[in-house]
Amino acid sequence: MLMSLMVVLPHSHSRITNDEREEQMEKNMETVSTVLTNLKNMAIDMETELGVHSEQIKLINNMVSRTDTRPALELKRDHDSLLLINWKSLTLSVI
Repeated sequence: MLMSLMVVLPHSHSRITNDEREEQMEKNMETVSTVLTNLKNMAIDMETELGVHSEQIKLINNMVSRTDTRPALELKRDHDSLLLINWKSLTLSVI
């Protein structure tokens, strides 16, 4: 499961120096917050997409296992039939 990421930035706080550098830091923090929110949303979308793909892979694996089992059973049946025929042939030739 994806862990929740919550970014909380105080919107109303007292400024210390109230100068241009502090204003630039505020803008940078808002940018970081936006980037983190976008990353969180992308992670949630990827988790959803991976879940869909996982289900599709399970369905495909089930189909493949069924198609693998059927030829194996038919091959065993054919093999058993050949053994039976060979056994009858061997028995008939001995008599």
